[in-house]
Amino acid sequence: MTLPPQWEKDALALVEQASPLEGQFFRSVELAYGHPDDVISGEGTRTYGGRFVKPGSRAVYGSADEETAFKESAARLSRLAGRGGARITAYPRITYVLAVRVATQVDLTMPRQPRAILTPCLDPHDVTASQEVGEFLQSEGVQAITFPSAIPGFTGRNIVVFRDTTPPPDIALVNRDEILRELRHLADRLAQGRDDMSPAS
Repeated sequence: MTLPPQWEKDALALVEQASPLEGQFFRSVELAYGHPDDVISGEGTRTYGGRFVKPGSRAVYGSADEETAFKESAARLSRLAGRGGARITAYPRITYVLAVRVATQVDLTMPRQPRAILTPCLDPHDVTASQEVGEFLQSEGVQAITFPSAIPGFTGRNIVVFRDTTPPPDIALVNRDEILRELRHLADRLAQGRDDMSPAS
């Protein structure tokens, strides 16, 4: 694929600066989609796309801290719903910790990044430009992009990890077993509550 000439020049310069990354990130998800295997499958972006990811591609998002993960989830819900002010507190949520290891990461949070490409990629209301850039970087072998939050007035750091690169990235859930135990415990309590409310036979 091709980008506008200046964008392509800047993107290729970013590829030249790509470096390995290993670290932990937070991901906040709605309880309805909270099964651990769904959280890192990348199937959500395959359906809906997202920042730096076109629909049809699998990717996993994370944030450097839990507050950013929560705010980014709210912003994404608002964007998908096509309206502002989404009441994210109305949705029960689970926060996961992701362990990520990639060989080629482009870091857009570093100082002196090219504004000609960074500014359109961080448009809070439109992810189109970022999707073009993300597709190009992925085609150049980039496995992940770290980027500043696009939420106006908020400073945060995020990551998107492309699932379908070769070789594939390493993504694991640090607290998978703990959350599975808690989900089973919750399911048991809900089932017990239904039994307690059932009419006596």
